Amino acid sequence: MAELVSIREFARRDGCNEKLVRRGLTEGRLPRGEGGKIDAALAGTAWRVGNMKAADTVRTDAPQVSAAVRTATRKLRTERVAAATGAGETPEQAAMRLAMSGGLPSHAVSLATKEHFLALQRELEYDKLSGAVVLVEEVAGIVGKQLAAVRTRLLAIPTEHAPRIARMQTANEVQDALRVLITAALSELAEHAGT
Repeated sequence: MAELVSIREFARRDGCNEKLVRRGLTEGRLPRGEGGKIDAALAGTAWRVGNMKAADTVRTDAPQVSAAVRTATRKLRTERVAAATGAGETPEQAAMRLAMSGGLPSHAVSLATKEHFLALQRELEYDKLSGAVVLVEEVAGIVGKQLAAVRTRLLAIPTEHAPRIARMQTANEVQDALRVLITAALSELAEHAGT
């Protein structure tokens, strides 16, 4: 079942003004539903493509745009219409097909998605500057140095203490001595890492 919305709500979802929506209804680019309402799924579709001539005219209150920019914009719009339009299909039919298939998000959804990801990007940049987030490469370098120090310290234990351990009589004495030496080495490394 299609969701029908008012002209004002449709304009808000599509990111345009009500006057443009009313013109689309008058010109037949937007079909009216029950009670004069519009199918919400058409928001953000190519229904405005038929309005290219009006969009290309220069308003007196708008900043002046060069002819080259207007030509490039017009060409881009035409290419988008051609890409979205199937064989023997008018732009209006293509808009309706895409809207019914859910192929295009509405303009409002696209803007909300863009703003969401821009906010996440700004948050990440802030976290980097404040030190709450660090690069994986930096952490890997620090951890690598710490693991190398642990390895070096533990491998030095047999060389330093082999003569004393060799004079011990039982396996329990050797085990206790090794436990004390390894615990001391790890405590030393932990203190060093904390500074």
